Amino acid sequence: MSNPFIIVRRELAAQAIKNIAETYAEYLADIQAVTDGDGKEIKSISWGAITPQFLPVARGDIPQWTHQEIILELRASVDYMDRTLDSRYQLLAAVLEDFCARPDLESRLSNENIIVVGQPTFEEGAEIIENGKYVTKYSLRVSARGRMEGE
Repeated sequence: MSNPFIIVRRELAAQAIKNIAETYAEYLADIQAVTDGDGKEIKSISWGAITPQFLPVARGDIPQWTHQEIILELRASVDYMDRTLDSRYQLLAAVLEDFCARPDLESRLSNENIIVVGQPTFEEGAEIIENGKYVTKYSLRVSARGRMEGE
């Protein structure tokens, strides 16, 4: 690997956040938070990416894995009791759904440190109430590995 200390799943989540923020900047600008006259945040919508599950895949008896099967979860959340942000939250959900369906997702999730091997697949979605927040989750299965020396 070019960087032996890269954690592929963390790099993948960071790349997803970066790519969503750049690609959908015009839609996300109005989503994040509502502030009062003093600049204090009074309402907010949160979103991000995590990797709650990963499986190293080895070839034969070789202890080193060739790549990892990573579940990349895109999450959005908003206060369940406050319905005034519903339209903004719906726009955020549409952005995340569009990102999951992109035909160029493989190249968008790859960067100078990791290579996504094959097109990611949409695993499942969920909408739940969690700690007083309405949470929408999108799960993608991504095969990824670190770059090898010289790649």
